[in-house]
Order: sequence, then C-alpha cells, then structure tokens
Amino acid sequence: MAKTIVGLFDDRDAAHSAVQDLIDAGLDRGRISVVAADEDGKFQTHKVDAHGNMAAEGAVTGLASGAVVGGVIGLLVGAGFTVLPIAGLLLAGPVAGAIAGAATGAAAGGILGALIGMGIPKEHADVYAEGVRRGGTLVLVQTDTDAEEARVRDLLDRDGAVDIEERGAAYRAEGFTAYDHTAKPFTPEEARRERERWRQPAATEKLQVVEENVNVGKREVPTGGVRVRSYVTEQPVQKQVSLTEEHVDVQRRPVDRPVDPNALETFREGTIEVKERAEVPVVKKEAHVVEEVAIGKVTNERTETIQDTVRQTHVDVVPVDYDAEYWRRDFAQRHPNERYEEYEPAYRFGHELSNDAQFQSGDWTTLEPTVRQRWETRHPNSWNRFREHVRASWEGSRARNPRARMM
Repeated sequence: MAKTIVGLFDDRDAAHSAVQDLIDAGLDRGRISVVAADEDGKFQTHKVDAHGNMAAEGAVTGLASGAVVGGVIGLLVGAGFTVLPIAGLLLAGPVAGAIAGAATGAAAGGILGALIGMGIPKEHADVYAEGVRRGGTLVLVQTDTDAEEARVRDLLDRDGAVDIEERGAAYRAEGFTAYDHTAKPFTPEEARRERERWRQPAATEKLQVVEENVNVGKREVPTGGVRVRSYVTEQPVQKQVSLTEEHVDVQRRPVDRPVDPNALETFREGTIEVKERAEVPVVKKEAHVVEEVAIGKVTNERTETIQDTVRQTHVDVVPVDYDAEYWRRDFAQRHPNERYEEYEPAYRFGHELSNDAQFQSGDWTTLEPTVRQRWETRHPNSWNRFREHVRASWEGSRARNPRARMM
C-alpha cells in the first residue's frame, strides 16, 4: 500500500542533502517532493534548467531568498514544480499539483488540506504546515513497501529531520494550537532566527573502544594424591623345637647274694629322692624393621599453550564529505552500460577507507586482505565483483584527501 513519508527540516542544506541521499539510494525522483516557503515573495519563476539551476528572472531575484531552495528543487528536474505566490510556497514533485489545487480560489490552508488528504494525521499536518510557514522545508516521499518506508525514514532521520512529536509539543508550549492559514510567512530574518533557535550545538558523542586482553595466571588445584596408613595384622607362625624330659625309672629286680659285712653299718632307715626335669618351650618375640615407606612430593614444571578469542570494538569514521555526484560521473565514464546504484556501496566503502588511519598509508597489495575481510563482513561473498570499484574509490579519495596526503 502506497504511503507518503514526510520529513521537516529547519535547515535547507539538510533538506538538500536528504533529497540527494534519497536519489543516491535509488529512489525515483518522480516520487520525491519538496515544499518550502518563499520567504520574501521574490522567487517568482517556475523554470529550472537541465542542471537544476534557476533560469532567467528566478536566478536574479532568488539569490537573496531562494538560491538554496532552488538547489533542492533542481535535484527534482523532470518531476516538475510549481510556485504558489499567493500561498508563499515553492513546490516541486508530485505534491505540487495537489497543494496547488487545494489552494486554488481560497489560498486557505492549501498545504494543510493537501497533507491531510495524503493521510497525514491532522495534529502532525498542523505542525508540518506551521514549520513551513516559519521557514522550514518539507521533503515528501511516496513509498510502496514497508521495507522502502523504513529505508526512507532512516535516511530522513540521518540527515536531520525534525522529531514531529517533540516539535509539536514545543509549539504548543508557546501557545500554538493549529495552523493558521491567514498568518503571514516569516520574513527571511525571522526564518533565520527561527532556525538558530532550533539549531542545537553538536553534542560530543563518545564511542568507547574496548579491547579484551588475555591474562594467563596460575592457581593450584588438587589433581590427586595418596593416603598412607599403617595397621597391624596377625598371622599364625609354626616352628618346631626339641624338648627334653626326665622321667624316674624305678626298676626292682630280685637278687640273692651275701651282704658285705661293711655294708651292715649302713643298714638303717633312709630315703632317696630323685627329681624329674623336663624342658618346656619359651616363646620370645622381637620386632624387626623390614621396610621403610618414605612419603614426599616431586614438583615438575610444564608449559601449556592457552588458546582463546578476544574481542575489540572498532570505530569506523565515515566522513560527511562523500561526493556522490563525482563518483557517479566517474562510474558513468568507466561503465556506461551499468547502474551506479548497484556499485554505490563499494564507492562509499572505499571513501571510508581513505579516511581511516589504518588505510591511509601502505600499498593496495599489502592492505587488500584486511580490506576484503572488512568488506565481506558487511557483504559476504561479493568481493570479486566490487573489488576494483573499492580500490578506485580508495585511491581517488586518498588523492583528494589532504589528511591522507600528509601521512
């Protein structure tokens, strides 16, 4: 479903850049429109030459008020534009007829009615119309798909389109309620002061470049060990030993012989005692040290290679002075039968490289592997097709870049 995307720009140079970027991105000029205020009413021409320059009387009277606007409109040569001196507007593109028709015979809010007719909510249309009355410039783009709508919004935001919600809140805080078609357009001086009021000093943004380092330390961890304990066991032991026992042997045997006269003196009572003896085993145990178990630690050193990945942020500085028209002409001379829009990313990429300190010195042969890796991160498997265009832009931009020549 077709949808009209609108961007309000306080600064006309920004509007010019937005239209140029839309064209460079491949948007059909016939779907882009511009609405701006003719602040002092002197821009009374409706002719633009083949180069987008104002012709004849417009070039003379427009220098004071409309030269920049003429430059924006000049980008849309072929789309046609009309001037509404009654409404004090400069128009280019397909919306010119719609706004002209809405204003015919009434000069009453032609721009407001046209915007609402395009599907713009009234609360936004009021702010857009008021912004033009105060010297702003509208860039309107007709889109067909959601993807195209997102791309157009991104381009307009990148080039400085006003946040319509914030601007509406600011207007209402000052007493604004709705667009008044009877209110006079701002004079050039009033428009200048209005632009200065909204021009914020460029904020200093900081991007932190973060790089990871690998710090390899050491710590002790348990990897094993032994536990040694001693305990007592018993086992039976057998040994043989020879023992001697004594036994009294009493033998009585009969005899018959005369008594010796001398023995008669011993003939009296008496007792003879004989004791028996025997050997018994005596067990004596002695402890002997038969083995020693020594417990200690042996320290060995080894070298281990640690492999890991580290991350680092890179900041690509993209300069705003990329000359699209220069490279478009250069491309047309080199490749007259091909479309520049298909190769435009390669030319911008080469221009980025020329402003990157890493690639401002050295020869192409040495730098190409790194350049290719960076390119294919954004555009996989396309290096061979765009290689020569990247190189041409890199070499040409370096030659035109004073900072690069100083390296």
